Amino acid sequence: MKLTIVALLGAAACTDPAATTPTPDAPAPACTPPAGPGTTHATTISGPETWTAAASPHVIPADLAISAQVTIEACAQVLIAPNTTVTLETGGSIVARGTADAPVTFDRSDATRPWAQLRTVGGTLDLSYTRLAGGGAPQNTVPDGAAVLDIRADGTPAEILHVDHVQIVDSASQGIYMVSGGELSATSSELVIEGAQHYPIHAAANLAGTIPSGTYTGNAIDEIDLEGDGMSLVDRDVTLHDRGVPYHVGDPQHDAQLVIDSRQLGDVATLTIEPNVTLRFEPGGGVYVQTAQDTDPSTGALVAVGSASAPIVFTSAAASPAPGDWLGIHFNGSPDPRDALDFVTVAYAGGATTLEGSSCLYPGSPPPLNAAAIRMFAEPGSAFIRNTTIASSAGHGIDRGWNGPPVVSFLGNGNQLSGVARCQETYPTPIGAACPVPVPCPM
Repeated sequence: MKLTIVALLGAAACTDPAATTPTPDAPAPACTPPAGPGTTHATTISGPETWTAAASPHVIPADLAISAQVTIEACAQVLIAPNTTVTLETGGSIVARGTADAPVTFDRSDATRPWAQLRTVGGTLDLSYTRLAGGGAPQNTVPDGAAVLDIRADGTPAEILHVDHVQIVDSASQGIYMVSGGELSATSSELVIEGAQHYPIHAAANLAGTIPSGTYTGNAIDEIDLEGDGMSLVDRDVTLHDRGVPYHVGDPQHDAQLVIDSRQLGDVATLTIEPNVTLRFEPGGGVYVQTAQDTDPSTGALVAVGSASAPIVFTSAAASPAPGDWLGIHFNGSPDPRDALDFVTVAYAGGATTLEGSSCLYPGSPPPLNAAAIRMFAEPGSAFIRNTTIASSAGHGIDRGWNGPPVVSFLGNGNQLSGVARCQETYPTPIGAACPVPVPCPM
């Protein structure tokens, strides 16, 4: 399903009918408060409607299902009752196209109790110069699963939401919850989410690349909550853009796993991370480039290329970080030629794991199975890690966990390792021979 952007509607209803029509060079008049009794809308809308500014406020007293296009004029005001959800079903859409001086507003009808959400279940939202205030009531779910805008498709990524100069303020939970294929349009921009009582956005990782430019600070947690496992894994090419706040991987409902793995035979899904991006992982979390641990060509690739002034950071989400808080970055297949870590920091990783590699084992514990901040389980074609800092690892720095020669080394190339509890890099197990005694362990 693709979102069709409807042409800008006139704002005539915002003006005083007795006023002189402004000249083309005059500024547009501001909206005036609704003067009439308003319009109450029933529980279902199955035919096209236009909600005018003159008929404002448009009151939604109970859950409303929409299966046709509802067009909302500039200056129109919509008031939604506490805990009320507006559902855009198949064929349903809301097209709210305000202007800078004549915005559309959604607000709560009860000043002390929030409304719930605008939810897409087969429908779409097209919002420009629109302000949504006082929504996001969690109702029977936790704040991680609630938001003012609940954006979903049928599992196949589709542009469900278009925003242009949209404000989401004072949510009782989150601003946007985007899962199950619900994307923002490629032309979306200037989104502001502030005053949310949780994260500004919760996003499936395979949709997070559609989060537009905007402002995501001034919330209880100024991070983007990233869901990266299960049906939300990165199974196509995705770019995590620098949106001014960190990405937070893991929450009470989702494991802290960021998985990069195409589900198409012969395809490679690539996660590209822009400079200056920070990813923070809950305990036990990690990045998994491919799900299966084998020596076949990888079905995933990680391209994290920062710069000296704008490095990319992978770190712990703990309030007081400690070595081993999270597992680290794992390349589970034969690394793809596109893999690149350059000007990256990996901090507080190397947590104990049950994942075995093929590097020579070292005496002592913890951890017993060569846990490391960065691990690979098949020999790479090159030393693709450069100018990278590994700090405060509870295990090794880099685990060369393959069977084969130790030709590829990650020491040098501008890499720096500090606070690493064990070896800077491990030693691969030779093919057809025993590991050397003692096993080399650069410190």
